[in-house]
Amino acid sequence: MSGVSYKKKLGYPLLAVIVVWCAGLLWFITIIPDEPASDASNVDAIVVLTGGGLRLERGFELLTQGRAPKMFISGVEDGVTLTGLLRNKEYKEFADTIPHGSVTLGHKARSTAGNASEIAEWVARENVKTIRLVTGNYHMPRSVRIIHRAIPDMIIIPEPVFPSHFENNEWWQFLSSIRLVISEYHKYMITLIFQ
Repeated sequence: MSGVSYKKKLGYPLLAVIVVWCAGLLWFITIIPDEPASDASNVDAIVVLTGGGLRLERGFELLTQGRAPKMFISGVEDGVTLTGLLRNKEYKEFADTIPHGSVTLGHKARSTAGNASEIAEWVARENVKTIRLVTGNYHMPRSVRIIHRAIPDMIIIPEPVFPSHFENNEWWQFLSSIRLVISEYHKYMITLIFQ
């Protein structure tokens, strides 16, 4: 086999893989929310996935606005309490406005799949049928998919937050956020194919 034909045999499949990967990435970018939630309806519960900035603040805001009677925070570190959380300067303003007994912390989850299992247990116990899901916009597509798989009948209203570089849809200007989107794309595709 000549070197040229070998390169062609190897080159065409490689090019096809690159084209498919790029097309998939472009499609994934289109399903990342680029605007705040527009659905203002009330739900049975607010569910917050820990792991990124602005998530808890948004969850507490929604709760104090009366958008749901209760809130579940999934993936909280061991030993963390609500009282301890509300001492942090980011959340202090909510300390006196959160209805007593309305917030439950979940300490089991250490991954998005773990979040889904933890949420499934809590919503079954609390008889919750509709949730407003708070997480980073780049994380929303995978989170919704995994939670739907764990709780097929659950109505989920996405409530994305926009961390630094994701505001105004300018993430593509920063290497760190490009890496984050590509990483999330790979995780999403793994979820589509294998789970």
